[in-house]
Amino acid sequence: MTTQPDSITGAAGVDTRNLVRYGGQFSPELIVRASGSWVHTADDRPVLDFTSGQMSAILGHSHPDIVATVTRQIGELDHLFSGMISPPVLELSARLSDTLPDALDKVLLLSTGAESNEAAIRMAKLVTGKHEIVSFARSWHGMTHAAAASTYSAGRTGTVRSRPAISRCRRPTPTAPTSPTPTALSTGSASSTSVSNSSTPSRPDRWRRASSNRSSPRAV
Repeated sequence: MTTQPDSITGAAGVDTRNLVRYGGQFSPELIVRASGSWVHTADDRPVLDFTSGQMSAILGHSHPDIVATVTRQIGELDHLFSGMISPPVLELSARLSDTLPDALDKVLLLSTGAESNEAAIRMAKLVTGKHEIVSFARSWHGMTHAAAASTYSAGRTGTVRSRPAISRCRRPTPTAPTSPTPTALSTGSASSTSVSNSSTPSRPDRWRRASSNRSSPRAV
């Protein structure tokens, strides 16, 4: 997590002293409503939303069909324990499965991108028997443990140390072949950024022994 001044006061007098920031800087404007691709500030100034997020990136804010569907569903059934099944869950899982190749016929329904990334990491480790992770250096993967650690910069700041065996790679860009390689990533050749699998332990108990034998910097 990151810190910032006790409060930010912008045109709308937004006071953030009771909030913990975990992503980018807070906007100084208070957003009170949104529609389509626009968000509106407290003084009713429209701002084109280039940040979007989740469903609004594709469907827009406050889409009338979404509002009607959510309102109807909350009136019928709003939340269940994960072990309980409802008709919308069965319908969605069947429709998603129909879009996948024959070998993929099961669906894991989760709430956030962080949960999805955690599940993907666990499944990858289960299938491959390996444990190392490579993620883009400029990236955001979520607030849960492995997802936050895979967010390279955030996973190496603050008071909680990152999960082991997480490396980064540069985000591909049109100028990447001619761009200088950061000294933190390599010693002069692109091949030095690759992750070697030759020493990857194949069993969880060996991972723990290998981790305990490695020297690590003292926590500050």
